[in-house]
Amino acid sequence: MLIKPISPVLAGIRVRLNKEQDIAKSIDNTESRTIKGLEFPVEFILNKENTESNALNAAGIGTVINWKGKFRIWGARNCGYPSETGIETFDSVIDTANFIEKTIESGSFECVGGKVTRAWIDNVLESIKAKFNTWKNPEVGLILDGDVWYDEQLNDAESVANGFVRFNYDFCPPSVAEHIRFSSFINIKYITTALSN
Repeated sequence: MLIKPISPVLAGIRVRLNKEQDIAKSIDNTESRTIKGLEFPVEFILNKENTESNALNAAGIGTVINWKGKFRIWGARNCGYPSETGIETFDSVIDTANFIEKTIESGSFECVGGKVTRAWIDNVLESIKAKFNTWKNPEVGLILDGDVWYDEQLNDAESVANGFVRFNYDFCPPSVAEHIRFSSFINIKYITTALSN
């Protein structure tokens, strides 16, 4: 068997997810269609915390697991983790942020050279808000919400006179379900309900 690096496989999976699902889908727990085996198999046991796969993930290393005979990518964080934590260390969140930035920049290309008037500012804001409304639509689900605004304090007369116009925007993509836990309880009240019928 020919041994190859995992990086081209990960890049291919990212492209496939972007086309078949969406950018907000994490690469974590995604089946590989090309991995046929591992040079060094990684221990994975469902619901067992102290396994090699979980130890690697805790150290910020994504890996590959064998789940029921299929190889899956295991790990949702980028290389900033674990020295940094938070939503911005998820691979899909950064991919979403990059997509939004490139889309807004590309969509604003036609605005360059325009006359900076209140109507021009409102048109820029409306076009970006329309994109956010599409992306936060539950059927799309790229973001949970987002907004764009024009801050007059950041756009003083001298800056605007020199051709510099700044817009601010914020957004939040969905987080990634990295740890799922269930708590069970035996509820004897169901006895009464069951016996009273």
